[in-house]
Amino acid sequence: MVLDIKGSTIRKRELVAEAAYFFKDRLMPRMKTLQIDINLNPHYEKNTTSSGDCIWEDTNRCSREFTINLDSSNDDWMVQTLAHEMVHVKQWARGEMQDIYSDDDGSPKQTRWKSKFINIKNVPYELWPWEKEALRIEKRLYNEWLEYLKQKKV
Repeated sequence: MVLDIKGSTIRKRELVAEAAYFFKDRLMPRMKTLQIDINLNPHYEKNTTSSGDCIWEDTNRCSREFTINLDSSNDDWMVQTLAHEMVHVKQWARGEMQDIYSDDDGSPKQTRWKSKFINIKNVPYELWPWEKEALRIEKRLYNEWLEYLKQKKV
């Protein structure tokens, strides 16, 4: 995996790099061809009402290039949000999720989740199955991260 992290302080960039490799190794241990650009911004949530997002950059099917944007104002929340976004990287990279675009405005019309098609305009965000999975796995990953940090201090 190749990481390019921009913004914030050296300490935060190092923290995000270590956490990103940690999460990648737990979610996609054999996947070596990922390119992930991560942008850290302490005002991201204020400007977007989201603590982070993940966007595929190369292709909407089994993508390998991604951009993750994170609010960097709180280290714990930043790392937990990174865990969530890394689950989305896994979902796209493994082909579990694919955005299907409409012809008119270029925004996603529906998303293929595993073998089902979900019309994202008609289903609330919190009911999207890929978000439910990301939220569930994010919590497990973040707890594993905290345990890793405890072990590292010993």
